[in-house]
Amino acid sequence: MATKSFRRSKESKLYELLMESYFEIMGTTPIKLKKMYSLVKDSCPDLCDDSYINSRRTNEPEWHHIIKLVRNVLRNRGLAIRTENYSEWMFFPRS
Repeated sequence: MATKSFRRSKESKLYELLMESYFEIMGTTPIKLKKMYSLVKDSCPDLCDDSYINSRRTNEPEWHHIIKLVRNVLRNRGLAIRTENYSEWMFFPRS
Protein backbone atom coordinates (compact mmCIF):
# COMPACT_ATOMS: atom_id res chain seq x y z
CA MET A 1 0.00 0.00 0.00
CA ALA A 2 1.29 3.47 -0.86
CA THR A 3 1.90 5.68 2.13
CA LYS A 4 1.07 9.34 2.36
CA SER A 5 3.29 11.86 4.06
CA PHE A 6 1.93 14.36 6.58
CA ARG A 7 3.65 16.95 8.75
CA ARG A 8 3.14 14.96 11.92
CA SER A 9 3.27 11.24 12.65
CA LYS A 10 -0.21 11.26 14.25
CA GLU A 11 -1.82 12.16 10.96
CA SER A 12 0.27 9.62 9.05
CA LYS A 13 -0.75 6.90 11.51
CA LEU A 14 -4.41 7.87 11.27
CA TYR A 15 -4.26 7.79 7.47
CA GLU A 16 -2.58 4.37 7.45
CA LEU A 17 -5.04 2.97 10.00
CA LEU A 18 -8.09 4.17 8.08
CA MET A 19 -6.73 3.01 4.72
CA GLU A 20 -5.83 -0.44 6.06
CA SER A 21 -9.27 -0.84 7.65
CA TYR A 22 -11.17 0.51 4.62
CA PHE A 23 -13.29 2.51 7.08
CA GLU A 24 -14.81 -0.70 8.46
CA ILE A 25 -15.87 1.20 11.59
CA MET A 26 -18.31 3.14 9.42
CA GLY A 27 -20.45 0.07 8.73
CA THR A 28 -22.41 -0.40 5.53
CA THR A 29 -25.38 1.90 6.13
CA PRO A 30 -25.49 5.55 4.98
CA ILE A 31 -23.48 7.84 7.23
CA LYS A 32 -22.96 11.60 7.44
CA LEU A 33 -19.56 13.24 7.71
CA LYS A 34 -20.11 14.43 11.29
CA LYS A 35 -20.89 10.86 12.33
CA MET A 36 -17.68 9.71 10.60
CA TYR A 37 -15.75 12.20 12.71
CA SER A 38 -17.41 10.91 15.87
CA LEU A 39 -16.73 7.24 15.08
CA VAL A 40 -13.09 7.85 14.26
CA LYS A 41 -12.50 10.00 17.33
CA ASP A 42 -14.20 7.41 19.56
CA SER A 43 -12.13 4.56 18.15
CA CYS A 44 -8.71 6.28 18.14
CA PRO A 45 -8.83 9.45 20.25
CA ASP A 46 -5.04 9.56 20.61
CA LEU A 47 -4.73 10.21 16.84
CA CYS A 48 -7.40 12.93 16.71
CA ASP A 49 -5.84 16.17 17.90
CA ASP A 50 -8.43 18.96 17.85
CA SER A 51 -5.78 21.56 18.65
CA TYR A 52 -3.81 20.93 15.45
CA ILE A 53 -5.70 23.11 12.97
CA ASN A 54 -5.03 23.27 9.26
CA SER A 55 -5.62 26.97 8.64
CA ARG A 56 -4.76 26.67 4.93
CA ARG A 57 -8.02 24.91 4.32
CA THR A 58 -11.14 25.31 6.44
CA ASN A 59 -9.80 25.90 9.96
CA GLU A 60 -10.82 22.38 10.94
CA PRO A 61 -8.60 19.96 12.78
CA GLU A 62 -6.18 18.23 10.43
CA TRP A 63 -7.61 14.82 11.32
CA HIS A 64 -10.93 15.88 9.72
CA HIS A 65 -9.06 16.37 6.45
CA ILE A 66 -7.52 12.91 6.80
CA ILE A 67 -11.00 11.40 7.02
CA LYS A 68 -12.13 13.27 3.90
CA LEU A 69 -8.96 12.22 2.07
CA VAL A 70 -9.45 8.53 2.89
CA ARG A 71 -13.14 8.76 1.99
CA ASN A 72 -12.21 10.21 -1.41
CA VAL A 73 -9.51 7.60 -2.04
CA LEU A 74 -12.04 4.86 -1.30
CA ARG A 75 -14.60 6.57 -3.54
CA ASN A 76 -12.08 6.66 -6.38
CA ARG A 77 -11.47 2.94 -5.88
CA GLY A 78 -15.19 2.20 -6.05
CA LEU A 79 -15.40 1.33 -2.33
CA ALA A 80 -17.52 4.30 -1.29
CA ILE A 81 -20.38 6.26 -2.84
CA ARG A 82 -22.30 9.38 -1.98
CA THR A 83 -25.96 8.50 -1.52
CA GLU A 84 -28.93 10.15 -3.21
CA ASN A 85 -29.32 12.16 -0.01
CA TYR A 86 -25.99 13.71 -1.05
CA SER A 87 -24.97 14.42 2.55
CA GLU A 88 -24.47 10.75 3.33
CA TRP A 89 -21.88 8.20 2.27
CA MET A 90 -21.86 4.42 2.07
CA PHE A 91 -18.78 2.23 2.31
CA PHE A 92 -18.46 -1.25 0.89
CA PRO A 93 -16.69 -4.07 2.70
CA ARG A 94 -13.54 -5.53 1.22
CA SER A 95 -14.09 -8.54 -0.93
